[in-house]
Amino acid sequence: NKGEKEFREKNHTKALEYYKQALLIEPQYYKAIIYAGDVYWLLEKYDSAIYYFRKGIDKCPDLLEPRKYLVDAYMNSYNYAAAE
Repeated sequence: NKGEKEFREKNHTKALEYYKQALLIEPQYYKAIIYAGDVYWLLEKYDSAIYYFRKGIDKCPDLLEPRKYLVDAYMNSYNYAAAE
């Protein structure tokens, strides 16, 4: 919840700290995984965003959300072949 609050207030680095803390406690926490990817995407650290979005897909393979975000990260990193 603290991470989401910081994210809404555009304190992205602080939000990422909270998401990573949550993942230390519960490594499979889906929201923290995806939200960490969101922060990295906003910070234009696309390789890290891709890592977290892929991890989200592994955790919840039936959800569309991490797949859409993954494509966005590939597109922003000019890896068009991977985005297809």
